[in-house]
Amino acid sequence: MFLESARLRLRPMELADEEAMFQYHSDPEVVRYIPWFPRDRSQVRASIEKIMSATRLEVEGDYLNLAVTLKESGRLIGQVSIEFTSDVNECGEIGYVFNPEFSGQGYATEAIATIISHGFDLVEFHRVIARTDPRNIDSIKVLERLGFRQEAHFVSEEFIKGEWVDTLIFAVLDSEWAELRKKWDLCE
Repeated sequence: MFLESARLRLRPMELADEEAMFQYHSDPEVVRYIPWFPRDRSQVRASIEKIMSATRLEVEGDYLNLAVTLKESGRLIGQVSIEFTSDVNECGEIGYVFNPEFSGQGYATEAIATIISHGFDLVEFHRVIARTDPRNIDSIKVLERLGFRQEAHFVSEEFIKGEWVDTLIFAVLDSEWAELRKKWDLCE
């Protein structure tokens, strides 16, 4: 499964991605709002092996987790995922994590827009959601830039890294995305 945007290529993760992925998975600031702690090399390798087995987005429970690479150099800069969370409600959920070395250049927005479009086109989702910690301002800005709206604020919803944390839920509908996707030249 390969997806492309103007500057990026989204592709299956490979064992050869271990070093590049380790650079951001081991960074405490990068994983600050993610449920797992900074990872060592063996944990990164195990994560890649698990990700490599997730290659379908056909039925509830399936998910894709793709490497985000720069088209020009092939350099891995992050990853995006989309999970088929509900067949009955035609819902998907996205996730993402990026190397901070590449922040502020619109890569996360571009990559997420690409995988969202794939979910709406392939699975015909009715809605796609994203969860984020309210303290993760950068993530909130990306979601708002993409046209997601905040729909919920759950107080003390999850126990993560020794503390109860709030969760914000953002969403976008297929009918809304049909217009929003034009910003990224992702027309059907």
